[in-house]
Amino acid sequence: MNYQFAVFIHAGRQSALPAWISDWFSPIIPPHKVSAVYRLSSPYGQAEGVFLSISLPPDQSNCLPAPRLAKKIFSAGRLAKKMGARIIDLGALNAAAGHIGTALARTLQLPVTNGKSFIAAAALEGSKKALKLMGVPLEEAEVLVLGATGSTGSACAQLLAKDGANYLTLVASDQNQLELLAERIFYDYGVACKIASNAQRSSGRADLIISAGKKPELLPPVEDLKTGAVFYGLSEIPISFNTIGRSDILIIDGSLIRLPGDILFNGKLDFPPLTAPAFMVEAMILALEGRFESFTLSGDIRVSKVSEIRKMAVKHGFETAGFYCRGRLITDMDIEKIKGCVSGNARSGK
Repeated sequence: MNYQFAVFIHAGRQSALPAWISDWFSPIIPPHKVSAVYRLSSPYGQAEGVFLSISLPPDQSNCLPAPRLAKKIFSAGRLAKKMGARIIDLGALNAAAGHIGTALARTLQLPVTNGKSFIAAAALEGSKKALKLMGVPLEEAEVLVLGATGSTGSACAQLLAKDGANYLTLVASDQNQLELLAERIFYDYGVACKIASNAQRSSGRADLIISAGKKPELLPPVEDLKTGAVFYGLSEIPISFNTIGRSDILIIDGSLIRLPGDILFNGKLDFPPLTAPAFMVEAMILALEGRFESFTLSGDIRVSKVSEIRKMAVKHGFETAGFYCRGRLITDMDIEKIKGCVSGNARSGK
């Protein structure tokens, strides 16, 4: 069967073997098909695809030597091409793959995308939904963008201003770049941003924190965050807030996306039916749009690309279905518990 798209995913944990045995064998297991994706459709198009496992759990793909990881990815790429895929999404490997995607596209003569434009777009939509769940309109929210001068942070800051955020604080270590970004946002969107080299002064009043930086020192102390704050992690810095006993803040490191159409997966996956994590979705959108191109291949995320993929997603009916943190789904009960803490603080006058 010919598929329009292929998405690379990590090895799941459904195996009956002990984890240490699976981890030992995974580097030598070849990439393989985990599930087909049938009936992905909208009024404007339809597509079918496949999820290919590279047979590595996340911790191994992040520390595997680059040549061995490249060998795995190229093997999966050849399998995708053999299956007729017209575009490859690096999916779960977008952080670890680095420049391998560019080499893969050139070698296979096949479009490759790393999905990062839609990851940023999903973070924006997810952040607005999370704020709404907390009862805070974006227009009234104090928003903190960590790593604001990086391409992802800069794109998020600009689009948040475009979407209506009025109280933005931009945090990064490069003062000159911060000033330039603040000037651009004021010129383009009329929003006067505060700038800072660290988050300590602003974190205590922030309703939304988007972490897009690569420096751990940018992260604010967890005890400084206000009850009901939303923390959305887009960076590669591990999120460890939820290990420190704060059950009164909403910590997110990814959005789940509801897929359009009467979706059918024919394999066992680690996420709920009819959905997929945001990092797996960009190629699906492009396939429905008939855009078989290397849409996002470098690490440089552009505002125009994030805006474009966001418009395509809305057009075809992709929408935020939920959130997860450290691989765990955030439940309605989790949300209600946080909202209860906010209400309790309001009653006590805190």
